[in-house]
Amino acid sequence: MKDIYLEERDLTVILSTKTLKVVSSIRSDIPAVKPDPKYSDWMVRNCNSHYHREAMLVLSGSEYFSLNNIVYPYVPGTFFLIDSKEKHDFYYPSFYDNFRHLWFRIVDKTIFTGNFYSKKNGIITNIRNFNYTFNEHNHASRLFIDAWNRLTTVQSTNQDFDWFYLKHALSGVLLELCRAENDARTMKMEQPIELHHKNIINVTGV
Repeated sequence: MKDIYLEERDLTVILSTKTLKVVSSIRSDIPAVKPDPKYSDWMVRNCNSHYHREAMLVLSGSEYFSLNNIVYPYVPGTFFLIDSKEKHDFYYPSFYDNFRHLWFRIVDKTIFTGNFYSKKNGIITNIRNFNYTFNEHNHASRLFIDAWNRLTTVQSTNQDFDWFYLKHALSGVLLELCRAENDARTMKMEQPIELHHKNIINVTGV
C-alpha cells in the first residue's frame, strides 16, 4: 500500500464527528453568508465547473468557499460536495493563508483522492497527490455515492433521512482513510524488521 500522508492534526479533524459539517447545493449544515468585497470580486473572476463530481474537506483554515454562486464560510471539518457541472471556486485567492484542504474526485462509481492544498504563513506547502482510491466495489464509497445520488434525484422522498444517511456514509469513507493511514504506518514500522530478517537469512544461508 502506498503512503497516504495524513498528519496527526488531520486525523483529529476527520475522526471528530462533532465538527463534521456538510455543504451541498441541495442542503447545507452551514448558512450562506454575504462575504467581504475582496473575496466577492475574486470569486466573480475565478470559478470553474466540470462533468465529474468533486468534494473538498477542510482540515485547517477559516475562509469562504462558493458553490453555484452561493458563499459559505468554512472551518476545519467542513466538507463541500460539488456535483457535476456546478460552479465553484477555482484555486484560491492570493490573500488566503494558513489553510489545508484535501480534494476528492468522483468519476462514475470511483472516488479518487486528489491533492492536498496547503498554505502556511504565506508559503504554499506540500501540494502532492494523495495515494488512495476507492474503487466501485468498495463498500464505503458505494454507500456514499448511493446516498449522494439519492439526495440529488427524485428518489429523495424524505430529505431529512437522506441527509442523515449521506453524512453517515461520508463518515464511513473518512474512517476508511484513517484506517488506511494506520495500515500504511504499521507497514513502515514492520518493513525494516522484515528486511533485517531477510538479510540475516541471505548471509547465513538458512
